[in-house]
Amino acid sequence: MADAVRRLGAAGEPPPPVQGVRVAGPGACAVTTYGALVHRVGDDAARHALLRTRRNRPVTVDLGIWSRRDERNPAWRVQWIGPRTADVLATAAAHGLRPGERRSCDDPAIERLRDALDAVADVRAAAANYAEPHRLAEHLEREIVPSHDAVVDLVRRQVSDMRDDRTGSGPTAYRASLFLLARCVADVADVLAVSGLRLPDRL
Repeated sequence: MADAVRRLGAAGEPPPPVQGVRVAGPGACAVTTYGALVHRVGDDAARHALLRTRRNRPVTVDLGIWSRRDERNPAWRVQWIGPRTADVLATAAAHGLRPGERRSCDDPAIERLRDALDAVADVRAAAANYAEPHRLAEHLEREIVPSHDAVVDLVRRQVSDMRDDRTGSGPTAYRASLFLLARCVADVADVLAVSGLRLPDRL
């Protein structure tokens, strides 16, 4: 699997057969090559599926789910971090607010996302040492995506707080949240690059 992921990242060349992937759903019997998988679910989803695979336990790719462009698709959920963050940052910039780091924060959503991002280096090292790229996919899907969603919801609440109290600490907390979201995009983009994936600004 590590070899497959390395090939995926090499000059954009995919491995010819689908290895470590069990295809399910309508038309699954016709999907026997990487190219056929890409044709059914798209290149990004196919690459993310290979990132999810384990050495001794193939990941199941349900064509009916992985071809969707909504939150049911695991690859789509991870990639949606890019457009959601871009939208939040653009809205803030339109009001003259830029990301600003603040180390201390007592909001659980902020702390969870920061902890998830701080753990990326260790997860990536373990994935490389044990040739288990699925560790990266699991960390993205189980830890970073839900934490990112929670911080986006927090940002929306902070906007409401600033409207109610323009003299309080709202802008500082808001900028700190923006900073963390921007960091999240950079860290996730770096992880996805392992399998030749990019984090888009829009979907």
